[in-house]
Amino acid sequence: MAWVIHKSAAIMHVGEAGLEYVDEYDEVRFINFEACGENAAAFFDTPSARSCVARQVIQIDAAGQIAHTLEFFTRPLTVFTCESDRQQQALKFRIEQMGWRIR
Repeated sequence: MAWVIHKSAAIMHVGEAGLEYVDEYDEVRFINFEACGENAAAFFDTPSARSCVARQVIQIDAAGQIAHTLEFFTRPLTVFTCESDRQQQALKFRIEQMGWRIR
C-alpha cells in the first residue's frame, strides 16, 4: 500500500465536500470525501463505512516519539501528520462537523 504524506499545516480548507491542501510541489489539491467513503469499504465491512473518510492513527517509534496522523482513504492513501494530539483532534472535529466520520 502506498502513502502520500503531508504536514497538517498544508491543509487550507475543510468543507462539506472535502478538504483542500497544498502538496510538496506547492500545488493545491482536493480530497473528495465522497470518494473516500466509497474507498472505505476496502477497509471496513460495515454499512456505515461510506460515511467514513479517514482513520486516526497514533504511532510510537522505538525512541518514544509519538506520531499523530490521519490517513484518508484516497488512492494512494493521503496521510497528514499532526504536531500534537490536540491538533489531530481539532482536524477530526472539523471534518466531523461536516457530517463525515473518522475511525
